[in-house]
Amino acid sequence: MHKDKLYLVGTACGVIFLIFGVVFLSLLFPGYRSFFLGVMILAIGVILFLAIVVVVLFVFFSRGVQGPKSLSGTRCRKCGHRRVMQEVNREFLQGNVKTDFDHYKVIYRCTQCGHQQEQEEHVIPQPK
Repeated sequence: MHKDKLYLVGTACGVIFLIFGVVFLSLLFPGYRSFFLGVMILAIGVILFLAIVVVVLFVFFSRGVQGPKSLSGTRCRKCGHRRVMQEVNREFLQGNVKTDFDHYKVIYRCTQCGHQQEQEEHVIPQPK
């Protein structure tokens, strides 16, 4: 663990010295200023792009693991009324035991027209 911290500090110091070196060289040699500026802008753009991609992928994959949202209190697809879907039945599915969450087959019914809809939901059990 201590070695990892030394490597991290060394890498951070190296990056800082590299940035200061580029700034110093661009002050000494004005002809290279536009080249260094372009490289710095390109590097910052790539870093921002990668950060955005990581955040977007994290949001998509975390939503996929959590499963679909509950339909309780949502709009009915058949009649269009708002906040009418209510949970009628929740059945525990024991098929997949390799994951950290429980699978349920949930049936929802519209209180206005009686339309039924079912979906599988994931519930992460809370420690007691």
